[in-house]
Amino acid sequence: MSKQVFYTPAYLRDVKRYKAKHYDLDRLFAIIRLIREGATSSDLAQYKDHILEGQYKGVHDLHVYPDIILLYQVTNEQINFIRLATHDELF
Repeated sequence: MSKQVFYTPAYLRDVKRYKAKHYDLDRLFAIIRLIREGATSSDLAQYKDHILEGQYKGVHDLHVYPDIILLYQVTNEQINFIRLATHDELF
């Protein structure tokens, strides 16, 4: 059974903002497809996928581009896409 996928309002705003700036989002959508298909952190190592501590404990930090980060969380039942932003905007 596949996991439910949720997109936060902040994530949707972020995607809209990067689309308006003419960023190529095909890479983002390919990464999302991998995550939805059950890719692990080791499968996503080329994107520096790792789990955060502190304020975002349990949330994955993945580099779509060198300074554009995707924050997402995976549980047994769902995948939550939280933010898409630069490191400075997030931390």
